[in-house]
Amino acid sequence: GTPTASVTNLPSGKMIYTDLTVAVTDRLRGELPDSVDLRMPGGAAGDLRLTVHGMPVFRAGERVLLFLNKHEERFTVAHGEKGKISL
Repeated sequence: GTPTASVTNLPSGKMIYTDLTVAVTDRLRGELPDSVDLRMPGGAAGDLRLTVHGMPVFRAGERVLLFLNKHEERFTVAHGEKGKISL
């Protein structure tokens, strides 16, 4: 897939997290919609930046192979940075 949109959020008094939308181009197993929404801890909000060790980093336009877990309505990358392979 290819990351297409990213939004970083800082709910009052809570941890910074980033919501990322990834366009699905191929599927190796299972069924997925044409895009998936990922939520990951970390990101930048105003003057604050939170980096979480072991979490994958995405760059705009890169192609990736992701191993995903479904959590409620969103997906998470399985096993942190080990679940993302840049192509």
